[in-house]
Amino acid sequence: MKAFDSETAPNDVFIELSEHVAKYASGLPLALEVLGSFLCGRDVAQWRSAIQRLEKDSNEEIMDRLRISFDGLEEAEKNIFLDITWFFNGDEKDFVMKVLDGCEFFPDIGIDVLIKKSLLTVDENNKLWMHNLLQEMGRRIVREKSIEEPGKRCRLWEENDVYHVLTKNTATEVIEGMIIDNKRISNKMLNLNVNVFSKMKKLRLLKVLCLSNCDELKYFPNELRLLDWLGYPLRFLPPSFQPDNLVALLLPYSRIEQLWRGNTVRTNSYDHCFLTYFRNIN
Repeated sequence: MKAFDSETAPNDVFIELSEHVAKYASGLPLALEVLGSFLCGRDVAQWRSAIQRLEKDSNEEIMDRLRISFDGLEEAEKNIFLDITWFFNGDEKDFVMKVLDGCEFFPDIGIDVLIKKSLLTVDENNKLWMHNLLQEMGRRIVREKSIEEPGKRCRLWEENDVYHVLTKNTATEVIEGMIIDNKRISNKMLNLNVNVFSKMKKLRLLKVLCLSNCDELKYFPNELRLLDWLGYPLRFLPPSFQPDNLVALLLPYSRIEQLWRGNTVRTNSYDHCFLTYFRNIN
């Protein structure tokens, strides 16, 4: 409706190109409206050029208009949106709400607001989903906080940025969430420094999804709500770690033998932890 004269049926070439545009928009009405208006009256070569550009970089007008919805959110809702953008897109709603509640983001009302603003959906399996364009907008918002130095961003997900922070030791207290993965060489072992998390005092969410190795870890932030480490390589958690805020502890295929080395007495136990999951490789 936006791209073509209503009295003129598009030919087969334009129908095929329209399918590419619709696939990019993934059913988001705003994206269809903006792209249709932009492409209206343009020839086949211009359509193809525009589609190629979209595949490399999202349309700025769409991002700007989506950003208005984000800017109108309360601070807790913004944090929920960004956490789901980076860490929980496609995860089970009840699990995500428990973690976010542990972060004191009031997810019962916050997620409802996001759903009603069409920034989030819940499918028939009770999983949270965010449109890929909305997810890209959220990631841009985080990247814009510090374009040159990823260690000054609040959330880290992209492999190159995480690798830079870990190898250059540029982490700061700003970091609240991190996913460590190695998609390029999936069977390559990631060697971690014993003090890799020592600067990340505010780290709430940590996922390690690749093979990793370290002789010892001296520090986990006490602010951790989610610790999800595939193949945790050590037999113990760092002795200084106080898990008072921990909501979910996931250590599948780990080498862990017990949580603490020795008979260290804890002022708080794991009784408050929503989910603890181990599957040892031994």
